Amino acid sequence: MTDPVTPSLAPPEPARLRIGDREIPVAPHPMSRDSRKSRHMEFVVTEPDLCVLAPRRTSQWGTSVLALVLCALAGFAGFMGVMIVRDGGWAGIIFGVGFLAAGLALLAFIYLVIKSIVRSKGPPRYNFNRANGKLIIDCRHGLGKDYHVESTCDLSDLIGIQLLYSGYHHISHTSDHAQTDDQFYTYEMNLVLSDAEQSRLHLCTHSDWKWMREIGQKLSDFLRVPVVDQLYHGD
Repeated sequence: MTDPVTPSLAPPEPARLRIGDREIPVAPHPMSRDSRKSRHMEFVVTEPDLCVLAPRRTSQWGTSVLALVLCALAGFAGFMGVMIVRDGGWAGIIFGVGFLAAGLALLAFIYLVIKSIVRSKGPPRYNFNRANGKLIIDCRHGLGKDYHVESTCDLSDLIGIQLLYSGYHHISHTSDHAQTDDQFYTYEMNLVLSDAEQSRLHLCTHSDWKWMREIGQKLSDFLRVPVVDQLYHGD
């Protein structure tokens, strides 16, 4: 009696992109671990030879309000500390020093939060410019409105647009009243490069596959490169 054969799972084969007489494999595995459900990018053609894939604008009101509330709490703690110390007595001094310490701790926390925000980099923006033949990748730093160039790439190095299914996600949200489950699929868009060391460049990931396919085709038409559609999703 022969031993049973143990089945094995074969890894997915890469797609192959034909450019002239060259055949270039396109890796099938996702590039991003992001499980974002909502779409956070928008595609804009600003000029005939310029299009931009940019992060959606978000309000900074939440950060500003939090900073103001923490500053108010720190100021109140410091004021109470001074007033209690002025009232005299060992108990007053002890409580006053405690309030002052709490106020200083809040100020230190506010400083660290603001420092982290100022030094942080926002999501990248991709500027495709046919006039100068460049892809310029830039982003905002901190709360500033100006974009700073992070890197550039020749458009001639872009040889394809990859649209890729990137997985199923199940995220649980627990509140005081109930637990809700969020289940969704995600898809990603990547640039295929002719560079052997960096064969792909990730652009975005989210669950809106219709937008992904529509914008992928528009970007493909703009760059005059083919689409490698691996969304595995019908119309």
